[in-house]
Amino acid sequence: MISANPVIFIGSALFAFMTVMISCLLPARLAGKVSPIEALRYTDVDSGIRRKDKKSEKGASLTGMAWSNLWRNRKRTILVILSLTLGLVLMSFFYAKNVSFDMEKYLLELAAADYQIDDATNERVGGYDPNSWTISDGLIRDISALEGLKGTGRLYSREVSMPLSVQACENYQVFYTEEELENYASFDPTFPKWKENFDHVMNGGEAIHTVYGADGMILEAAAGKDYILAGEYDAERFAGGDYVLAIGPSLEAPEEVLPTYSVGEKIQIENREFTVMAVLNPLQPMVEGSHPIFEVPLVMPAKVFTELWPGSNLRKFYFDVDDGNMENAAELLQAYQQTESADMNIVSRKTMEEQYEAETRSKAVMGYSVSIVIALVGILNYINSMVTAIISRKKEFAMIQSVGMTKRQLRRMLAFEGLYYVVLTLLIAYILSTVTVGVLVRALVAGGYATFRFTLMPLVGCTPVLILLAFVIPYICFRKLEKQSVVERLRTAE
Repeated sequence: MISANPVIFIGSALFAFMTVMISCLLPARLAGKVSPIEALRYTDVDSGIRRKDKKSEKGASLTGMAWSNLWRNRKRTILVILSLTLGLVLMSFFYAKNVSFDMEKYLLELAAADYQIDDATNERVGGYDPNSWTISDGLIRDISALEGLKGTGRLYSREVSMPLSVQACENYQVFYTEEELENYASFDPTFPKWKENFDHVMNGGEAIHTVYGADGMILEAAAGKDYILAGEYDAERFAGGDYVLAIGPSLEAPEEVLPTYSVGEKIQIENREFTVMAVLNPLQPMVEGSHPIFEVPLVMPAKVFTELWPGSNLRKFYFDVDDGNMENAAELLQAYQQTESADMNIVSRKTMEEQYEAETRSKAVMGYSVSIVIALVGILNYINSMVTAIISRKKEFAMIQSVGMTKRQLRRMLAFEGLYYVVLTLLIAYILSTVTVGVLVRALVAGGYATFRFTLMPLVGCTPVLILLAFVIPYICFRKLEKQSVVERLRTAE
């Protein structure tokens, strides 16, 4: 939550003011001990450093002089370059991290369609009732008649008690080792009841199988390639009605043995034989809701489901509409909810997206703010360094002008100095940002709701700005400096 309370801003301003004042005390005290004569003798050169006289047969060049001038104060030059680089690298890091977030992956875990409607008993403590008629045929007809409808998906559900196969029992026992069971018990308060049911099933008792009937967009999402743990999904063969999909545990990476039926096993459901085609990672928009403590979930085509259990009502319904008809769809669902079923749950993809952006906006702003502030500090250091270097060298400039250097040559030399700052900064920043984004950001966003995208957009955007500053700052400073004649500057320096 972001607060706009003025007290916060006033307090922040006072804190910043006090911090700056305290930080200035020591430099001000040191500067106060320097006499005016000593200040005039300041040459902007590192003290204690012996410099070698350079001889050149070709004479001095503006670029060579600018490069030598850049390193007259090594500490200052390195500090300016590092402070600028740090801000640029941080901006690249935060931008690449934020842009790698994949909203589609995030929303798919919460909503497989623009709109999802749930039966009123879906979250009921006593369990879902397949005979509930919250989602009526009339509502489905109204949704189907919406303009801009792009796709739909149906989901049915029913619990069936039957024993597990010998192979499935072995899979459960291999997967749930003592270590895994201890881990499960450490965070799940329902573990004692789950373990009781688990032991019952492993000893030959019947297990509750939650059989889903799915079609359309929810089936396509649940059987997407990112959710397949074992086997392969063939939509055409699956639609034939001879196959089911088993749903395993939520895993980041497939394992050799999964606690469910193995791919290729035969299962008898309501006296009809099915073959397990694949094992899936659970898709939350499909499996979310009230369930038995211990269950074995399976998925079959919705058409086959309604043949086995005629009269079953929908547990969930999903549909997509184009952007222009989102509001009409929302009004239809809200009107139905208010008049027909107040307990019906409506999940809106757009609402969830807006909610996520609102919740994470402050983090993004904070990250960008920190990097921008550091970059601004670097830019201010750069500006201060250039201005200080020019002002402190008034006598030097006057002397070299008195022996023949023109104003144009002097401006070009100062521009080269500024350009060297920028080129060195950008060179280091591009190298470090490439490593930071390509290695660190890639590792941080691996898995989860991200799709890594390599980008140096903030750095590319800052490049022309820094190059412009490299020419503008020396030009402005020299313009103010040249208001005095060479003779006046020489006399002032004396």
